[in-house]
Amino acid sequence: MSTSTATSTESSPAQSSSSSSIWLQATLSQPVFSDLPDFLSSRDLWQYLTATCAALTSSRAIQLRHQLQIINKENLFVAVYLAKITSIKDSLQSSSSPATDIELVINTLRGLGPEYQPFTTAIEARERLPSFAELKPLLLNHEIRLT
Repeated sequence: MSTSTATSTESSPAQSSSSSSIWLQATLSQPVFSDLPDFLSSRDLWQYLTATCAALTSSRAIQLRHQLQIINKENLFVAVYLAKITSIKDSLQSSSSPATDIELVINTLRGLGPEYQPFTTAIEARERLPSFAELKPLLLNHEIRLT
């Protein structure tokens, strides 16, 4: 029996490599493309890109989680403070480790400062902590009462 030969619609390894290179040049920016090591197959390249992006995503999640843990209201309006926390939450949502609701509530309360201590104590004394979505209007209403 003879082995089958490639038809005109199938591509040879050389054609596949060439088309992969063209696709990469069109997809990646020149600085990224020029920094890529040489790969023998598109599979090896894909694994390299996947591992690199995963490492960057993990590092970004750690950085965002740290920002969430150190954020403080200071002299910001509550709405601005909550918007910053929501922005961090949304960024973490797209990572492999989104922030939990309890993590958001605890860090929001922690960053309020001494003038909000009675509010923080009252929230923490509840049988069940409110969700982050439930905490937002409570905090905004408390700010109005303080002014």
